Amino acid sequence: MASENTEQRTRVTRSLLRARAVQLGMLPDAPVLPELEIGVHYEACEELGGDFYDFIQVSPTELGIVLADVSGHGLDAALMMAAAKKTLQIHGRRNPSPAEVLKISCEDLATDLPAGSFVTVWYGVVNLQTGLLRYASAGHNPFLRRLPNGEITSHTSAGVVLGSAFVNVMRDRLKEETLQLTPGDWLLFYTDGVSEAADHNDEQFGTDRLNESFANAPTGSAIEVLQSVQMDVETFRAGRETDDDVTMLALRFRGVSEPELQPAWQPHIESNLPARSNSFIGREEEMLAIGAALEEGHSVIPIVGVAGLGKTRLALEAAREVANDYIGGTWFVALDNCVDVASVVGAVAGELGLGGLGADPAAALANALELRGPTLLVLDNAETCIEALRSVLEHLRRDAPSTRCIVTSQLHLGQSDEHEIEIKPLASPGSAFRNVSFEEAIDFASVGLLIDRAQRVKPDFKLTAENVQPVLGICAELEGMPLAIELAASRLGQLTPGEVFRQLRTPTNKIAMLRAQAGESALPYRSMREALEWSYAHLEDWEQACFRQMCAFRGGFFLEAAEEVVIVPRGNANRSVIEAIDNLLHKSFLRRESTPYGTRFNTYSSLRDFASRLTQQGENDDFEKRHIAFFVKYASVWNDARSSRKLVEATERIALDADNIRNAMRVAMDRGDLKSAMRLFDALYHCRDQRGSGNIRPLVNEFWELRDRLSDIDRVLVIQMKAADELTGGNAQDALLHATQAVDFAEEKNLTTALISSLMMRGRAAGNMGNEQRGLEDFERVIEIAQRTGNERNVGVAQISIANIASRQNRFGDAERMFREANKLLESLGDLHQAHVANTNLIMLYLRQKRWDDAEALIEQTRDITEQTGSREMSAMRELSLARLLEGKGQPESAIEHYMTALSLFQEAGHGINASVTRLDMGTLCLSVGDIDAAREAAAHVKRFASISRTQLLTMRLNRLLGLIEIEDGDFTKARNILAENDEQTSKRPEASLRLTNKALLALAEFKCGHLDKTMNLVIEALPQIENAKPPMPDVQFLATVLRARVLQAQGKQANATRFAAMARELAAANGYTQYSINYFERAGMELLDVPATPEEAIRIRVRCPVCAQRYMGSEGRIRSLKKCMKCGMSPFKPLKMHEDES
Repeated sequence: MASENTEQRTRVTRSLLRARAVQLGMLPDAPVLPELEIGVHYEACEELGGDFYDFIQVSPTELGIVLADVSGHGLDAALMMAAAKKTLQIHGRRNPSPAEVLKISCEDLATDLPAGSFVTVWYGVVNLQTGLLRYASAGHNPFLRRLPNGEITSHTSAGVVLGSAFVNVMRDRLKEETLQLTPGDWLLFYTDGVSEAADHNDEQFGTDRLNESFANAPTGSAIEVLQSVQMDVETFRAGRETDDDVTMLALRFRGVSEPELQPAWQPHIESNLPARSNSFIGREEEMLAIGAALEEGHSVIPIVGVAGLGKTRLALEAAREVANDYIGGTWFVALDNCVDVASVVGAVAGELGLGGLGADPAAALANALELRGPTLLVLDNAETCIEALRSVLEHLRRDAPSTRCIVTSQLHLGQSDEHEIEIKPLASPGSAFRNVSFEEAIDFASVGLLIDRAQRVKPDFKLTAENVQPVLGICAELEGMPLAIELAASRLGQLTPGEVFRQLRTPTNKIAMLRAQAGESALPYRSMREALEWSYAHLEDWEQACFRQMCAFRGGFFLEAAEEVVIVPRGNANRSVIEAIDNLLHKSFLRRESTPYGTRFNTYSSLRDFASRLTQQGENDDFEKRHIAFFVKYASVWNDARSSRKLVEATERIALDADNIRNAMRVAMDRGDLKSAMRLFDALYHCRDQRGSGNIRPLVNEFWELRDRLSDIDRVLVIQMKAADELTGGNAQDALLHATQAVDFAEEKNLTTALISSLMMRGRAAGNMGNEQRGLEDFERVIEIAQRTGNERNVGVAQISIANIASRQNRFGDAERMFREANKLLESLGDLHQAHVANTNLIMLYLRQKRWDDAEALIEQTRDITEQTGSREMSAMRELSLARLLEGKGQPESAIEHYMTALSLFQEAGHGINASVTRLDMGTLCLSVGDIDAAREAAAHVKRFASISRTQLLTMRLNRLLGLIEIEDGDFTKARNILAENDEQTSKRPEASLRLTNKALLALAEFKCGHLDKTMNLVIEALPQIENAKPPMPDVQFLATVLRARVLQAQGKQANATRFAAMARELAAANGYTQYSINYFERAGMELLDVPATPEEAIRIRVRCPVCAQRYMGSEGRIRSLKKCMKCGMSPFKPLKMHEDES
């Protein structure tokens, strides 16, 4: 029995000690402020005390101070102390009147305090900006003031204790007083455990001794004051144990601070928010939006999205950011298991420690929250009880206006005063991740998250040049879904990024890969499947069936597609596809995407992969047939519309549904339906240049292998595609071969339309091979067939090609007329695409003729259609036109920027030959401004392409640039050899400009080599042709004339030399040539006019940039003309002269 009693006493003692620890935790630390120094001494006479003190933030510049004494001791007093402290905290916030706070608190506590119990309270509010103290006393001891001169004054105010018997008396008798504090003032507050401390003779310490003790206390710090007074009290007691709690608070007023220097004092604010287990990455916009919504006073901020997007984490981070603004506390409440109003209220009340909510718990909860002051609730996973939560939130909105709620849910709430945040995945690189640079990669929040979480399992993990592509690929494959990324990152402890990426690309492995590893406890779900199953379970059966069908779409879908392809299951006659879409949007399974042609709907790849694994037996086959049938019709309609005034819409629509068309094509091929597959492929092919359609070349090769199994018309179509692919890639010889096969097959099968397009393709290939006569014959035949069959469109298309031949033959008047006629005809037929092609070729014609104003006007005229179609080829041709225009107008730096853009666009569109032509233009311009290295680099790229393309025109232009480079670099013999070989080839060509420019450069190389006779022979041969060239070639004529003058001068024929030099100077003056021209012929001619009589005496210098070591060579005047380094941009340019031994 004794043992049982001992054990019971031990349990009671332990319980009291735990309770004491809780009680002490409720007593705050003294705030640290520049205006006040505060010290506290607290000592309970038993395990649990009835004294308490507190500090309340009334406003950013007002501090409330509480000192109170509850009647009695032990557990009862401790319970009353907790209730009184909480009540004063609630009513003290934002209320600067101590008397009003005490009156209201008395009324609230009246029902909670046992009969006969009471609380004495002293409560004051200090204004930190003015030093004014307002105070009231509910039956508490007066406080003492010690002035800087040592004088002690006592301050009291009328009032009665807090208790159920004193509510009415309190209203009448409680008075509020004020006291202006001055710097250096000390205040001492105390409970009666100090003044009534007794010695062994039962004599009390008393107020006189307390006054004397306070007056004599050292004033180094507040703690020293309290220790001195407490020592005097203990000395007086002479060892007698205290029978009451002892609490003292000392305060020194230092003086007011400047308002802008006053920190907002923050009291301890209650919260149950879980501690961060890892860093928070991204979501800057959402965080700002939530903060702004709270500041604007929205009572409910729903964060809506499917599982795995990070709704809970975002809500917690947003709550942490603003927690100090909510003096009623910031509380996280999980609603996973809630189903009705009672369970929702119970979950909230349980977290806040509220009980006894009565018959109307929602109303009682609202009243309790309002009494606490501003409170922030984070209500998580509300989709389980959405209707019940709406009811509770309505109560809070009406009866607890200072309460704010951040709600996470898959379902939309639809509250009147909400500010919804529809959460999206983290920014990720998307399907173009292979084009993202190492420097750009880290800017994606999804990449940052993956790296951060990978370092938790592999601390030395970092982004490198070797792993950046698979890291980007992981983030792209997972579409920036935070949970999926965290789960994938957990695999990087054992696997490389490349291995993880390959596994994710396999649909059967993807969901299995996304599973938390052992020891990972920070995630809300253990696997992606678990998260998706939680979401999927909130769909009704018929919604699940519709969603599974919608997941077969790729890249989204329009409503018209869903209505034709998706079938609502039997037994749901009152349901519709539109209702299914609405419900799936409401439950965050679908998301909207606005387009100019209506709303598109899409889902996330993780949901799509999950749902596809749940497809039931028999669902797939019927659905595939409907899916193929719809997109065959859709693709055919919009592919045909590309030759109409609906070009822009047709292009955009096919681009938007390129993934769906490609997927339907793949399924059709798998099912052996090659007819449908070809209709779909035809649409993809003819929009291959538009954004979103991807690389088409592998598909061309795939259908090429299947050509013998296709219908006659489709077989011709594939042969044409093969030829076009070869021609675009620069392989004109194979393109001509395939185009001839297409012509022969179309004639054999009597396929008139196919014959026309095949002849067009063969004519273009022949022209690229230098056989313009054959090309002209094919184009004229196209016109004859098209006129006979009433196909006006192809008449216009053929006219464009014939005009290009005329342009190359320098028949500019004929070319311009035909371009204009073709444009007019095609516009009248509504074929905006081919009309734009005619205009683009006309722009190039104007540029060749140096008709800068006409070219610029037409470039501007075609801008809108280029931007609207989103065509890479159109955009590239526009950029190339602008580059040539700016070069012609003497703006090399701007021209190079546009050349670079054009090059990038041609490469994206797969136009190898156009990309090479752009490189040649850019290389020639770089050489003209002294950047030999850039010119060599451009030439090297073109040389690699030309070696496989066998395109004559390209090769001849390349050799001309290579010869120029060697002239500029001083290897005149090498330049002469290159240009002499090129002269043999260009002499066979009809293009006069190419032939004559090469001959002029060859003459220059011979002159540099000192071969005066050869120079003269070339000049005499070329000059008459140059003078009669159409269009005129004044720059080439100028260089040839200067060369003739220099040769004559070197031969001692001074009179003739002077005459030709004068002619050259007249040409220069008439055309505004200077030694600083960016046109090579103009600049070279001007430099030769200024050099000594023999080329050996010409002074040319080599310099390099001191920053990037870029090399330049030219005359001294030319080098001086450089304003900045063309490579690194150093300005002003201060080059260093290169020594003979520098390479």
